[in-house]
Amino acid sequence: MFKQNYHKDLGLAYYETNQHFLAIPHLKKAIRKDPANSQLIKKLTLSYYKTNRNDAALKAFLYLDQHNLLNDTLSWYYIKTLKKCDKKNILNQLKAKLKVKNELIAGFIKTELEFYDSTLTWIGKKHNYFFIKSNNLNTPFSELNPSYRHKDQLVFLSNRESVIIKKKSGDTGMPAYNIFVTRIDSIKLVNSKKVYFGVNTPFSSLINSPNHEGAASFSSDGKYVFYSRLSKDEDNQYRFKLYQATKGNVGWENELTFSFNKKRCSFIQPFIDSTGLLFFFTSDMEGGYGGTDIYVCIKKNELWSNPINLGPSINTVHNEINPYFSADSTLYFASNRPNSMGGYDLFSSKIKDDEWGTAQNLKHPLNSIQDDLSFLKIYNNILAIVSNRTESKGETDILFFRNK
Repeated sequence: MFKQNYHKDLGLAYYETNQHFLAIPHLKKAIRKDPANSQLIKKLTLSYYKTNRNDAALKAFLYLDQHNLLNDTLSWYYIKTLKKCDKKNILNQLKAKLKVKNELIAGFIKTELEFYDSTLTWIGKKHNYFFIKSNNLNTPFSELNPSYRHKDQLVFLSNRESVIIKKKSGDTGMPAYNIFVTRIDSIKLVNSKKVYFGVNTPFSSLINSPNHEGAASFSSDGKYVFYSRLSKDEDNQYRFKLYQATKGNVGWENELTFSFNKKRCSFIQPFIDSTGLLFFFTSDMEGGYGGTDIYVCIKKNELWSNPINLGPSINTVHNEINPYFSADSTLYFASNRPNSMGGYDLFSSKIKDDEWGTAQNLKHPLNSIQDDLSFLKIYNNILAIVSNRTESKGETDILFFRNK
């Protein structure tokens, strides 16, 4: 009996702990023994979806559709997958027959379908940005969450293989994330159609650890770095918490945890603005609007305020991630809300008289029918975004655009 249920039990155990990459092979083997088990098929489908294996997810969703096994939530994910795979004909067929009982999900799906038509219009329009190539940065693994440090240094996350760094993530089966640093050749950048980078090296032996590191952000003078790290919480679940370190004579030192880190929730993706008075981050703490929300702490008399939720103009019942606040008081962030071109899209909102304006989709070409995850201004007319669009070299790449 144990051997008979081995793959089923192990696949379900991995699935329930969000280790979807590890769940997939065991769920597949369990389904071969029990091909009529619709619950296993649904979990395999969602595992494909949550690991961005879009082609495999599409085939699995098509099977569920053909066998009338789609529930309301699966229907929504099915539509998002069809958008990512650019299957307009199937989407149009689905519109006519789809019946969703849950009013909230029905509203999401309606917006997804309506917005898909806008997406096709945006792709066909002229725009003010053109893609510029980069060298010596992206790999077949993942590069993401770039941040700019003074003296032309670009700091970013990567799960690339390294002789020094060998650690695996259960969620993806890939090496876990560390922080790296490289130098931008700013002289060549002025009129070039390519961004040139120097050698990529691990950022700090103090900060990089055996676990995942998260995005880093720097004070304007480069003396302080803010970052997150995955660690075991009091309930033995792994969650991200925020840290700060100071630049010493030799390297980074005096690592401190932020006082507003709470138990049983994650704090990730910090961003400190150029004045050093606004500290943005992402969290799934209780009292928010959705899965993850964006918060800000304000420094007064050298002390940080309690976290302030940015409110319903920014946050939704979905996920808002990766805040970036520019000098012109514009917040850029990513969200997987329904009015997007793909999974996650980039949005912006400007604050005026302490009120955030309606979030605006940045549209094509900064957004795509895939996931577009973060935004950074490097120089006046050059932007860096993170995306897993088709032309990416790896799982996710840092892509560059010049404003015409």
